[in-house]
Amino acid sequence: IAGEGISVDSVYVRDSAADNAYIGGGSGGPSGNQISIMDKLTFSTGGLARVTSADLTNFGGNNAAPFSSSFAGYFAAGVTGNSPGAAAQDRRSYVRKLTYSTETIANIDNILGSPSSMGQGPQGMGGANSATNGYAGAGSGTGGGDERSWVFKLAFAADSWSQLPSLPSSVHYQGDAIGNLDAGYWSGGSPGVRTMVQKVTYATDSTSRN
Repeated sequence: IAGEGISVDSVYVRDSAADNAYIGGGSGGPSGNQISIMDKLTFSTGGLARVTSADLTNFGGNNAAPFSSSFAGYFAAGVTGNSPGAAAQDRRSYVRKLTYSTETIANIDNILGSPSSMGQGPQGMGGANSATNGYAGAGSGTGGGDERSWVFKLAFAADSWSQLPSLPSSVHYQGDAIGNLDAGYWSGGSPGVRTMVQKVTYATDSTSRN
């Protein structure tokens, strides 16, 4: 439009990749307490640094499903501590969002599929993402051995969840959840030693064995 030109780069050049990775949570110590620490790995230098402003809420956690948009990282559901230093830990449906520009973290809407009114959620899910949505799939519903085939989708624009058709097979602690901008793949897992690979095709929100 006359007088309202835009940069050629904004039309023809893909956005540059982020320069950092963020590693948060986990468990440790003699009692296995949940950890809230967030670290940042800078790709250009290989350096690691603590980011205290991005420490996980709700006393840390592990077994979450991580995925990322271009502007934020997400840790979906998993296990969290009940109170600081408490030995008792439980599964929760919390979703933590790390905003990259400010390196701060906040809770957003809980993941779907919580099996009780107490807000308990799945653990051991895998996460993958397209350019516009994040996906969390598989995991355990109400405890160890309770494998599920859930697939939940988070729309980045609204940070809102919806549920997709289930994966063909229930699986817990999948070996990896990986993907590109077209599809996500959930591979391996338990019970037993699984070699299956299951796929979510983003364009159709459909699931299949691969």
